[in-house]
Amino acid sequence: MYENCLKKFYSYQNVEILLYLARAHFVCGKLEETRRILLQARHMAPQDNLILFNLSYVLRHLATNTLRDEKSGLEEVVSAVRNLELAQRFFTMLSKATERQKYDLNHAAAEARQCTDLLSQAQYHVARARKLDDEQRAIRMQQEKAKQELENKRREEEELLRKEKEEKHQAMLVQREVYREKAKNILIFAEEPEPPKVPKGRRKKDEEPLYSSGEASSDPDKDDGLNDEEKEKKKEKSTDCDSALIPLL
Repeated sequence: MYENCLKKFYSYQNVEILLYLARAHFVCGKLEETRRILLQARHMAPQDNLILFNLSYVLRHLATNTLRDEKSGLEEVVSAVRNLELAQRFFTMLSKATERQKYDLNHAAAEARQCTDLLSQAQYHVARARKLDDEQRAIRMQQEKAKQELENKRREEEELLRKEKEEKHQAMLVQREVYREKAKNILIFAEEPEPPKVPKGRRKKDEEPLYSSGEASSDPDKDDGLNDEEKEKKKEKSTDCDSALIPLL
């Protein structure tokens, strides 16, 4: 409602409406939005101490919430300590005002003392946040190291698989070449011509069969080496031997 009113009637230029809007956000627990609106109002009315009091009050609440949160990081804790120092300085200045103000001076002094007490514990909170930050950094470094080791292991495995695959491929090529040479030799052996047959010729004299005495060769072709006169004598001799073998009746 306040925001619509500022936008429609005042174009975000009314300090009083801004204070009401800041109070509404503060009640809802939206401290960051409340701080932003109060900074805008402070920029429009820098002389208004009530705006400075409310801004310091919001800064103190923001810093307190951050310091009480054990999960707050180092940067958040350092920023909270700075806001707390700023609020403590503003409250101290406001508590010493001589003119009548729209806020209670005693309340400003009490807030200044509370800021001082919180600042006395700031070193503890900073040390805790630094320790937590170091632990988180160490965990992140370990995670990054483990991740890098896994990545290196994966790359080594991929390189090993690639080398094994390449070695198998080279072995297959060598084996294929061996098989190819063997097949080539087999084809060469299969295509070798048979040795030529030696034609049958005349037997040599020392290879002629031996006959017993008085036995003549029945094969007339074997007497081709004799002349006609020797053949005739041999024939007559064979006839005489046959007649001598006729039994007497």
